Amino acid sequence: MDTWRRHQARVRQGTQARGPWPRPARELVRDAARRHTLEHPAWGHRKVWAMCRRDGHRVSQATVRRLLRDEGLLLEANSQRERRQLAARRKAAFATGPVRTRSGKWTSPSLRPPLAAPGDWPAAGTTGRSTSWAGTSR
Repeated sequence: MDTWRRHQARVRQGTQARGPWPRPARELVRDAARRHTLEHPAWGHRKVWAMCRRDGHRVSQATVRRLLRDEGLLLEANSQRERRQLAARRKAAFATGPVRTRSGKWTSPSLRPPLAAPGDWPAAGTTGRSTSWAGTSR
């Protein structure tokens, strides 16, 4: 009840009832975080946080993230998706190139034998091998 009355008294006096609270951690680390981010634009907030900690600042990851977000220095959320798509396109470009076989020789995709059609498969139960174990020693 006392907290509510103090709040009401501040409102009646015209003073601000709440905030803004000081943000000493943000102010102390702002220059270091900004410097690391501008030197290495591909780094995210976790790497920048680690480098700020290495510089001797005691700050949390969330504080560094908020600071970089407020400064407009964070990468967009879909930058990782774009990197994955680029990697997939590069991988697809090389998928049509030469392939190393089990013997270690290189072959071209056009020289590979075609896959067997279902009609070419052996009948069920016929593997072409003798499955009799009679007379064999282990």
